[in-house]
Amino acid sequence: MAKTSPRAIPHRRRYWATFAIFAGQGIMATAFWTRSPEIEKLLGVDVATMGLLGFLNSIGGFLGILLGGRLVPRIGSRYAMIGAYSVIVTSLTLIGVGATGHNLPLVAVCLFTLGGASGLGGLSINLEGASVDRASTRSLLPSLHGAFSAGTLIGSAMGAGLIAANVNLNLSFALICVVYIAAMASGLPSVPRHSGRHITADMDTQAIALVPSKAERRGVLRERRMWGVLFIVFGFTLAEAVAGTWIPLALVNGNNMSAADAGLGLSLYFAGMTVGRFTGGLSVDTLGRARALFIYAIVAVIGIAIVISSPWSHIPYVGTFLWGVGLSIGFPLCVSAISFEPRLASTRVSYLATAGSISMTAGSPLIGVLANFIGLLSAFWVPTAFLLAGLFANRSTRLATEERPHHESILDEE
Repeated sequence: MAKTSPRAIPHRRRYWATFAIFAGQGIMATAFWTRSPEIEKLLGVDVATMGLLGFLNSIGGFLGILLGGRLVPRIGSRYAMIGAYSVIVTSLTLIGVGATGHNLPLVAVCLFTLGGASGLGGLSINLEGASVDRASTRSLLPSLHGAFSAGTLIGSAMGAGLIAANVNLNLSFALICVVYIAAMASGLPSVPRHSGRHITADMDTQAIALVPSKAERRGVLRERRMWGVLFIVFGFTLAEAVAGTWIPLALVNGNNMSAADAGLGLSLYFAGMTVGRFTGGLSVDTLGRARALFIYAIVAVIGIAIVISSPWSHIPYVGTFLWGVGLSIGFPLCVSAISFEPRLASTRVSYLATAGSISMTAGSPLIGVLANFIGLLSAFWVPTAFLLAGLFANRSTRLATEERPHHESILDEE
């Protein structure tokens, strides 16, 4: 089969292919946790053990990102995604088998591999998304991440519907895997085979000589701009982790809401995240990346402050929605800010994803520990402080010297 040229795939088709893959990742992200209460009962474990299983999944994700930083430049994003998504489907299927068979070790191992494959696949699709964004005259990464957020809403609704229909765990996971495979099959053929690779078969000696050395890749961590963006993304991902884990409990304990009302608050957070990502591209194109990121961070801070301090029972709903809107474009814009140079994009995005993974893995439990001493709502001031501190590093997201204001437009040719 002839190799696909990067210009043989129209940019519009490549965008929608990437969109479909992001959406598929979002659908799969909710599959296990939607059925976690049922899995907890099947395994006969307590909440603490489920927390350890979740931590094992996060560790797998962290290691998957580290693996991706080395693997993607060798084999390319497309083949890394094919391998990762195959492992994801296999792992979820075996989790269902292990849970129904009361096999805790099998579930634990497969949750680890599920996390590892998700980390690898997430890094790969972010690199592909950055490539698509770089090749457009518009900011596209926010809407691609919006597809992921929409996928989480679809996945959670699908999971809830299957529970309501009394569909057993194995069949439920099988149906989700079918939808997931369909999304991936619709997108992966339009991802260029060479995408993300440092060395391809059609490169000449001069082109190969431009491939970054190990010393250059390590040198990324000496860049002031890189550390500024890492600090910003740490604050955004910490605030995301805290929201996803603690909003319902905080609304119940701090605002005296019922469990159902608190669940609505979390849904509004995810709705804000989705709306913010689908409209974020227009904001970035209008305001510029650095200014948009600054404004959205302020919106997130306002939202968190409302949740913490509102004396009225349902005003926190406004806060959770603004919290979601404000965080919506933080990570994608940070990816965009460090992906201006294709040679080192995979290295920089790998470091960025690692920082985000550390923040999300460790941040939420640490906030829980702190909440034991000062209360959960008061503990929310910690991610707020990181977001505010990140404003002072916002200059790191301005256009780089090598970066064109409207990106390159070579892939817009059809």
